Amino acid sequence: MGKGPSAVKSWRYQLQNINPSAIATSSADLVVIDYAGADGPFTRAEVEQMRRKPDGSRRVVLSYMSIGEAESYRWYWPNRSSEWLGTENPKWRGNYGVRFWHPDWQQIIFDYTDKIVAAGFDGVYLDEVDEFEEMGHKDEMVEFVARIAARAKSQRADFMIVSQNGDALIPNARFRKAIDA
Repeated sequence: MGKGPSAVKSWRYQLQNINPSAIATSSADLVVIDYAGADGPFTRAEVEQMRRKPDGSRRVVLSYMSIGEAESYRWYWPNRSSEWLGTENPKWRGNYGVRFWHPDWQQIIFDYTDKIVAAGFDGVYLDEVDEFEEMGHKDEMVEFVARIAARAKSQRADFMIVSQNGDALIPNARFRKAIDA
């Protein structure tokens, strides 16, 4: 199987109770998992284990990362600031909208991106890209995604950027250039 979104025929999305051994025994071509499990961030060895399918072929492993909401259970939560933190999402307890254009929030996400690249993930699955629909700043979201992509790809050229939602940005050429799927 070639590596990349076009080679994916089946996928798995699991953000809780992630067991690297169970992921490794899955036949899914792509998995989206959290950057960390119950015992903390996944190690490079665990990520590598999850990249191998039972038949020995390669699986794409993406790390989930919300860029439009802050989550109270993340490593960065102690550094939250009223400068960028918005109100709690009534549908998702512990999730708060953010002023994603604020430089301090963006630095947190750039640091998060660096951690994901260093852990050996194949890419990042960006969530809440559509936060601009609530907060405005559409052009700033495009720029933010482009900067995330440039930062990750400067470290690993084959690192993938996958956008979950944010469909209204697809007509923007800069956004399309920044994402792989």
